[in-house]
Amino acid sequence: MRKFLLLVVLLSLLVACGGDGGAPPTSALPAEGTSTAPSPAEGTSTAPSSSAEPLNIRVGLQAPFSGPSAFFGERLQGGALFALEKAGSVMVGDRELQIELRFADDEGLAEKGPIAAQQLIDDGVAVVLGPGFSGPAGAAIPLFAQHGIPMLSPWGAADNLTELSDWFFRVFPPNRCQAEVLVELALGAGAKTVATVDDNQAYGSDISAGVKQRAVEAGLEISGEYHGSAGLLDWSPIVQRLLQDSPDLVIYNGYPDEAGRFVAQARDRGFDSWIIGSDGIGTPTIFDVADPDKLTSKFGALALIPAELMSGPTESAEWKTFKSEYPAFAESQKFSDSAREAELYVALAYDAMNLLLDSLQQAGSADGEDLRAALLSTDFNGLSGPFSYDQRGERDLCFSTFLEVDPATQTWRPSTQPSDL
Repeated sequence: MRKFLLLVVLLSLLVACGGDGGAPPTSALPAEGTSTAPSPAEGTSTAPSSSAEPLNIRVGLQAPFSGPSAFFGERLQGGALFALEKAGSVMVGDRELQIELRFADDEGLAEKGPIAAQQLIDDGVAVVLGPGFSGPAGAAIPLFAQHGIPMLSPWGAADNLTELSDWFFRVFPPNRCQAEVLVELALGAGAKTVATVDDNQAYGSDISAGVKQRAVEAGLEISGEYHGSAGLLDWSPIVQRLLQDSPDLVIYNGYPDEAGRFVAQARDRGFDSWIIGSDGIGTPTIFDVADPDKLTSKFGALALIPAELMSGPTESAEWKTFKSEYPAFAESQKFSDSAREAELYVALAYDAMNLLLDSLQQAGSADGEDLRAALLSTDFNGLSGPFSYDQRGERDLCFSTFLEVDPATQTWRPSTQPSDL
């Protein structure tokens, strides 16, 4: 039988007033106590035989597994499970590694971050992949740090997260990277005045603040700073202000549902300036809330995608293989259609799990201090490129690509930059 054991246990998250907070769809999770990968033929071995006791650890996954951002949770789950599927048997010293995954749903909301974190702490996890979003991460980091539990977030990008604790590491570049690139794009398009719009969540507002700072430093005029809210349906008051301000370019920072509604309503009301946005909006799910025809003119999004993951001459052989193999795996896990594509967020989750496996082998144990030291000294190379961390847990890498919507296929495609205004 296969010596690498993966157990998956679902943790339901209770919300205020005793209601169910939602959980990862049970159809998307392997059955409890089963392996997520086929076992080798009986009588074969996938690792050197060892008389030592297995090294059993619990790994927590904290992300939005319910609500409008649940597809991000599926991406974390999919990338992590696929990494374990591909890794097969893993040895830490002379001990066989046995990982048990535990899921905690924070719905992508800051106020749910500590609740989900406490669930994983109570369940005895040794390390956490996540939290996925910046809001819950900022609220959960102190709890995990207090218990000496390293965190490896695939996407948590708020600038201040690595300042909250030296137990937090991330795969994704910080928001200041996005702010710098967005301002460079505005300047390259010839903009003189810029307005910022966001959903007033930690991720979007953090980038907006960085954009304002860098725009002012670059000599751009900020004509307005506008904040919606999570789940906002009616963006007309903000659109009306933009029509009055008439900026050369709008920078929207946030997530796809709110962005899709905002852009569609802006076009309906005759606002025809360029709108560019942060990486959170450049996903296929934006087409679920907005007519793609309204997103094909003077609209684009930043994608923090390394050259190795871009189609073309820089695309790595590893990424080509990943793209060919992952969709079938995601389908076998019964993920939603929007989470079956091999894309950036899945790749970052895949890198996070593989980095964890490598760090466990380098540390020789699952002790928190040993894992933290192994992460700080890592020279791991993943799908998204090489990994090296400074003492704050900040990865030394900033990558980006500008995307626009292809009118013919109504899908995102790489572009150069916003055309002249």
